[in-house]
Amino acid sequence: MHNSSLFYVKLTYGPLEKPKEDALKIYGPTINDSRDFTYNNCYPLILNNGDIFKITKGETEPTITFSNPSDGSLTFSYDTQYTANQNFELKITPTEDSGCLSENTLISMNDGTVKFVQDLKVGDIVKVFNHETGLIDCSPIIFITHNSEKAVSNDILRLNFDNGIYLDIIYNHALFNKNLNKYAVIDNTNVEDFLGHEFAYYINKDFTTIKLINYIFMTKVTKKYCPVTAFHMDLFANGLLTMPTFPDDIKGLYNIFDLDNDMKYNAKSKADDIEKYGLFTYDEFIKIIYISKEAFNVSPAIYLKVSLGKGLITEEQIKEGIEFLLSNDLIE
Repeated sequence: MHNSSLFYVKLTYGPLEKPKEDALKIYGPTINDSRDFTYNNCYPLILNNGDIFKITKGETEPTITFSNPSDGSLTFSYDTQYTANQNFELKITPTEDSGCLSENTLISMNDGTVKFVQDLKVGDIVKVFNHETGLIDCSPIIFITHNSEKAVSNDILRLNFDNGIYLDIIYNHALFNKNLNKYAVIDNTNVEDFLGHEFAYYINKDFTTIKLINYIFMTKVTKKYCPVTAFHMDLFANGLLTMPTFPDDIKGLYNIFDLDNDMKYNAKSKADDIEKYGLFTYDEFIKIIYISKEAFNVSPAIYLKVSLGKGLITEEQIKEGIEFLLSNDLIE
């Protein structure tokens, strides 16, 4: 789900008459009645000739455009009432952010205990899944994005599973989907596609799967966290195997190699990919963007050369990802 402080807008309609259930379907959750809506980017929003509307921005400003086949765009000011003189579509482009976990998400520690995500510290040893070996392993937390930010109102996507557990995510998050045998990024625009899918789940030394059965959109005041582990990057959140996502949904950071049914890298396929595309050396990588040798060694940066060769990532996206981490004081 997108962070509401990044792109929350409210549109108040005058003569717009729609049944409440239709309003919910088209415009997202109702605020007061069928005329007041929060647009959450789930659906395209069409404004009709004669509609009275006003847009109130959230804590930071998104990119908002009005498109129409006749003139292409419409300019506007926040908190000003307008009457539409033609039909047009409202488009909102939220400020890019990394996928995050909400406060009070439980992270599986290597000693068998759990810790709230807000209590994690860099250096804590947590459970991970090692796709090199196909086994549960452990790894230290190397950074936690957004850790220093204050609690704000966020749009939450709550994923409910058939064993009674749930996972609250902000903007989006990648979970290991056993049906697809790879990580799948779930957000408010595609969650319906994953209903009924099985996801990797680990608890009390039992590694199994649980089924996504439904979801809820909600808003709550919470801090957000995106912890990342050394080399593997993944960890278990509320028992679910998750992978962090970064701005621009940089898919080349994961799902780089084909996996066997046991979630281990397919040895032949991986070897073929490396032979074809090669692996980054440190000296090659810092020609794209500089990071310390230590940061290079605790990340999967060597494999990004394969991602580049496969077209899963670009050099510009690598730069953007590193700059995002540097801007959060995460890498020296």
